[in-house]
Amino acid sequence: MSKFAILIPMKPIVQSKSRLKKYLDVKSCNILVVSLLRRVIQASIESNADEVHVVGGDQAIKKICDELEIGWMDFNNNLNTDLLLAIRMIEKRRLCAIYVPGDVPFVEPNDINAVIDASNDGKNVVIVPSGGDGGTNCLLFPLRTHLRSLLGENSFQKHCDFMDSIGIFYTTLKLKGLSIDIDTKNDFFECNINEPGFTDRLGTQLK
Repeated sequence: MSKFAILIPMKPIVQSKSRLKKYLDVKSCNILVVSLLRRVIQASIESNADEVHVVGGDQAIKKICDELEIGWMDFNNNLNTDLLLAIRMIEKRRLCAIYVPGDVPFVEPNDINAVIDASNDGKNVVIVPSGGDGGTNCLLFPLRTHLRSLLGENSFQKHCDFMDSIGIFYTTLKLKGLSIDIDTKNDFFECNINEPGFTDRLGTQLK
């Protein structure tokens, strides 16, 4: 039976959520980044994955990982390069990688379990699109796959096009808990609809 490791790529806190900084002061933005990451880590720990690691970030993120007793991999290149390095490291121990972003506030353990279940015991790629911005909000990498990490603008289509071009079989799942990430002011409004009081609960005030 295959084993799975969740990899959560992160930038240093002060570099995160740059598109939101016109709506948030520095303190609120930092609180948001940490609060979202904690939610994702907790759901990951409670899922059927065997390990959880944050990839990249800074010493503040390392402190969170130490507190929650998960792994931290410090590469400090870019998200795609760091994720690839992390995948290669865990593959040496025969673990399949599952990419999960650190800003999906409503992810539940069952969402991650659904991705694992759809992979046919880690044999097939599983990809989950974001709800509205063309992004990728989860991606399971089987062992020794030729799939690349193409995170960034329009990444869902880029991943699908790449897999189609080299004949990689994949399953697409649409999961509510992995559909919303927070990159724009409108994302906050959607979050508050899904969870009334969401913004206040995070201690984040929009300008």
